[in-house]
Amino acid sequence: MKIRVIIEFDPVTESFAAFCPELPGCASCGDTEKGALRNFKAALKLYFEPTPFRPKNAAAGSVAATKCSAAVYPFHPMLLTSQMTAPAGRA
Repeated sequence: MKIRVIIEFDPVTESFAAFCPELPGCASCGDTEKGALRNFKAALKLYFEPTPFRPKNAAAGSVAATKCSAAVYPFHPMLLTSQMTAPAGRA
């Protein structure tokens, strides 16, 4: 699979940002272009990694509680604040 990555320099932070417009929230940064691309590749792996999902009515340790969901929680490392909330229906 080919993924378009845009790397741009931010003069305010004096660092490079790397992101993919087709994958909302999949972004990273670095002090150099090479570093930004390396960090983006790590973010890309996390972006496509399945997240654990437990239905509200599933008991801990049950089969339903151990299955993974294909849903992904896109995020930007610079935006990890208390203002972030889980998608509707997930806690």
